[in-house]
Amino acid sequence: MKIKPILHFGVALLSIVVLSLGVCFFLNGRDLFSSWLHFFKNFSYGCTFGLLFWGSSSLIGQWIQRRHIWIRNPRRGTFLSLLLFILSGIAISLTVPYVFLVYVFQVAPEYLRFNILFTAFLTLAIDMIMVSVMFSKFLVNFWVESMQNEEKAKQEKLIAQFETLKNQVNPHFLFNSLNTLCGVVEQQPAEAVPFIRKLSDSYRYILELKERDVVPLEEELQFVDDYVYLMKIRHGEGFQLRYQREKKWGYVAPLALQMLVENALKHNVISDEQPLQIELLFEQHALVVRNNRKPKTSQLVKKPEGLDNLVRRYAHLSDKKVEIISTENEFVVKLPLLDKPEV
Repeated sequence: MKIKPILHFGVALLSIVVLSLGVCFFLNGRDLFSSWLHFFKNFSYGCTFGLLFWGSSSLIGQWIQRRHIWIRNPRRGTFLSLLLFILSGIAISLTVPYVFLVYVFQVAPEYLRFNILFTAFLTLAIDMIMVSVMFSKFLVNFWVESMQNEEKAKQEKLIAQFETLKNQVNPHFLFNSLNTLCGVVEQQPAEAVPFIRKLSDSYRYILELKERDVVPLEEELQFVDDYVYLMKIRHGEGFQLRYQREKKWGYVAPLALQMLVENALKHNVISDEQPLQIELLFEQHALVVRNNRKPKTSQLVKKPEGLDNLVRRYAHLSDKKVEIISTENEFVVKLPLLDKPEV
C-alpha cells in the first residue's frame, strides 16, 4: 500500500475536522458544548460540508487530469475547472443546509430561507478560499512539471543531435581513407600493406571513441601522427605538417585535429612545388591549427561541412567557442582545450 496517498487523506481529514470545529465554535460560541447532542449535530453539519467540498474538488481534479484537458488546452482546462468547482460549491452550499436545517435542526419555516442563504453564503465563501488555495497550488505544480518536461525534452533533443554529429564523423573518415587507399594501391603498391596496417590501427582508435565525448590531447596528437603518415604516402612532399612536441594538458573533441587536417587537404591544391603547410601551435588554452591557402577552384564557394560539424559539437561540449580566421593567405582555427570531464 502506498504511504503518500494515505498521508494526503489523513492531512485532508484532519483539516476538515479542525476547520469544522472552528466554524461551529465561531457560530455557536460556548453553546456548542451545551450538550452532546447539540455538539454532534453541529459538528456533523460542519464535517458534511467539509467532506463534500473536499470530495467533489478531488473528483473534479482527477477527472480533469485523466482527460488531459490541461495538457491539450490549458485555457480550456482553467475555465472548465473553475466552472465545475463553482457549480459544485453552489450545489453543496444550498443542499446541505436545507437537509440539516429541515430534518436535523427542524428550523421554523419563516426562518428557513434566511438561514439557508446565510449558511450557503458563508460556506461558499470558505469553499472558494480553499479552492483558490488548491487551484493555485495545482497551477504552480503544473507549471513546474511543464517546465521540467520541457527541459527534459530539450536535453534529450540535444543529446540526440550530439550523437548524430559524432556518428557522422566515423563513416566520413573511413570513406576518405578507402579512397586514399585506392590511390596508394594504384600508384605505390609497395606502400599498400603498411598503409593498411596504419589504417587498421587508426580505425581501431576511432571505434574506441564511440562512448567518449572528449579525449586527452596526447591521444589525439598520436592519432594525428598516424593519419599524417597515411596522407604523406599519398601526397608525398606536397603535404607538410609540424607542431610543437612539448607536453600539453587538456581535452578535445574526438577526431577534431584529424578533421582540421583533412579539411585543409580537401580544400587546397597540393603540389611538391608549393606544398600545403599545416602548423599545430599552442596558444594559452587553445590549440591553433594554421595552414596556407591555395583553394581549389571548385571549392571556392562550397561550405566545409566537417568544420561546421566540429563547431556544433563544441557547442554541445562547452561554452568555449571554436574561433575561425580566414584570410587571403592562410586559414586558422583555434580549438579550445577543454577541462577534464566529470565522471
